Amino acid sequence: RRFAGTALMRAKREGLLRNAAVVAANRCVESLSPILLEASREDGAATVRQHALWAYCELLAGQGSAARARVVERLESALNDPDPEVVAEARENLDRLPN
Repeated sequence: RRFAGTALMRAKREGLLRNAAVVAANRCVESLSPILLEASREDGAATVRQHALWAYCELLAGQGSAARARVVERLESALNDPDPEVVAEARENLDRLPN
């Protein structure tokens, strides 16, 4: 009732989680990387998986070789996601990773 008729209700769960993933990456909230990793693997909504994957990569890609290896591992795994948008996100992120 508190949020009835507000933008919060219009966004629904999927929109809120998608936006939260983007904010986490843009604000460099590295403590959320385990949650983003899990969401990128497990969430039932492809949009959430896609944005969580992007955010996870954004947070870890520049954190050294061990973090980069984890990002590459996750991206390669995401190439098997059933949703083509998640697969496309994984491919784009793999292409953008510095060597």
